[in-house]
Amino acid sequence: MSGMKRKFSPPPLVADGRKRKKSGRRGGDIIDDLPLLLTDKPVPHLLVTEVIYTPLSRNHNPSNSKFPCVAFNRRGSIVSLPLDGSVVVSNNKPHPASTAAINPRGRLADLYRRCLSFIGATSHGHLAFAGSNAVFLVNPVTDTLQCIDTVGYSHKAVLANGGRHGCNLFVSLGALLSPPTLWRLDKDGDRWSKYTVTVTAGEHTGGDVVSAVNCGNNGCFYLLHEDGCVSKVDAVEPPPLRMEKLPVASLAGHFSPAFNKTASLAGEGHLVESSHGEVLFVRKLLAVREIVEPFCAHTEFADVVDFEVYRLDVTKLRWEKVERLAGGEAIFVSPESAFTVTETAAAGCKGNCVYFVGEKRCCFACRVYGGSTWGAYSMDDRRVLFEHAVASKGGRSEALWFLPSVV
Repeated sequence: MSGMKRKFSPPPLVADGRKRKKSGRRGGDIIDDLPLLLTDKPVPHLLVTEVIYTPLSRNHNPSNSKFPCVAFNRRGSIVSLPLDGSVVVSNNKPHPASTAAINPRGRLADLYRRCLSFIGATSHGHLAFAGSNAVFLVNPVTDTLQCIDTVGYSHKAVLANGGRHGCNLFVSLGALLSPPTLWRLDKDGDRWSKYTVTVTAGEHTGGDVVSAVNCGNNGCFYLLHEDGCVSKVDAVEPPPLRMEKLPVASLAGHFSPAFNKTASLAGEGHLVESSHGEVLFVRKLLAVREIVEPFCAHTEFADVVDFEVYRLDVTKLRWEKVERLAGGEAIFVSPESAFTVTETAAAGCKGNCVYFVGEKRCCFACRVYGGSTWGAYSMDDRRVLFEHAVASKGGRSEALWFLPSVV
């Protein structure tokens, strides 16, 4: 095990001329009237980024070019939404949601400009991005940045959410299918510790890790591999840590199946820790619909229609289908990320629901840039309760859930 410390403190968010005040943190300033519920029990918000494409020239016709643009700009904002799905109407028009703009010259904007891969949102208000040889944690509210140098080419990095504190990353270095390295952020939030992970002799690793979760009740990490197998790493044991494949049914049939026009299409699946410290697997189902568009071959698009949740019984080593989330719990699902909150901890949150983000169709050929949507799926009613569009200015937008924090 080894440790290292590295931290940056860039400028904070900007919000169109609003006043700023000192936060007392090394991260700098915080917007005075930031429209976020920054309390001891933070409410999930959306981080929305929008890509604005720049044409080659005034006379350039994107439909006649294989590459419709030569550059793009990305702007972003934090959006506060009514989690009960209500829409305030004024003068027969929906009232816009409260937003705070991201500093276009800040650290978060720089990570997006560098096209780094988003790998998850922590339960402490940070977003994780992975580069070829480093992983970055950034707080969208304060724009503070932490960097972990993975010391070598990073084939894949996965954020392991859950647990009582800190942040955990599984990083695959070098050769494909090699055991990952565990990086843990200590309780003080300043120092990273590196742990070597080995594979139990004679066992197949199951391919790259695609999702991971840290359960606070037993101090174990559960890893989902690309072939659907699940393995366990007990962090309580002395190093070197061992990755043990669990004899549970493969989840390969529950995510990324072959495309089938006659059936629903499974979206990506996530491991997530419940509020009771249990391991859950959640995945969405998409219905393929056809849109007739002249001179456009991209006519098939998918809508969110269903969610399935399974619980890992660690005693009997089997997956059990969950019909109802316990304790008024809700799951917030984004691409590459998922976390849980309780309805009592988040104002307006509907218990026993899965909150999701979607994406409208996007086609360069017909110059249609899809925006993002957000909605809630009821486990009781087995249907999507509502799905609203995220306001944009004409570019292609992407949205993700996170828990805002000034810490």
